[in-house]
Amino acid sequence: MAIHPISLAGSEYTVADLELIDDERNRYELCDGALVVTPAPGDLHQRILRKLVVALDGRFEPEDELLPGVGIHFTDTWYRIPDLVVMPTALVGADRTAVPPSLVIEIVSPSTNTIDREHKRVEYARFGVPEYWLVDPEARTITALVLRDGAYVEAESALATDAASAVFAD
Repeated sequence: MAIHPISLAGSEYTVADLELIDDERNRYELCDGALVVTPAPGDLHQRILRKLVVALDGRFEPEDELLPGVGIHFTDTWYRIPDLVVMPTALVGADRTAVPPSLVIEIVSPSTNTIDREHKRVEYARFGVPEYWLVDPEARTITALVLRDGAYVEAESALATDAASAVFAD
């Protein structure tokens, strides 16, 4: 399924507009005021997400939380819903626009490949997310990117058998 930003001529969508949408079948995000609609994650995606949560739970600082599907409100016109984020517990449920999550994890799918690998990589770097992981079920890899001088550099890329076999176990 192709994903295209939806923009009304001469207008921008805002986070307030997203709050008016009543649709649980799709995921609604904002990219510089353009509405980006993606299908809800499928079964394989959800299975990998669950395994990631189990494998990573408790591996971060005690004051941090690993949360699936939390909306990140970067600005009024930039809003993303990563698959997983790590953020300070004190920010859970609070206005998080001033503080980016310390880690964002995206599970790449054929319909979100370009968005995850290119667009979000630039966006998350722009908004100061220190670390960004890409989980690729098809290639069975996990790539860790670290923010350096305003851009991501690959810190590590590993096959699932080397890095997190429990995540990709059949």
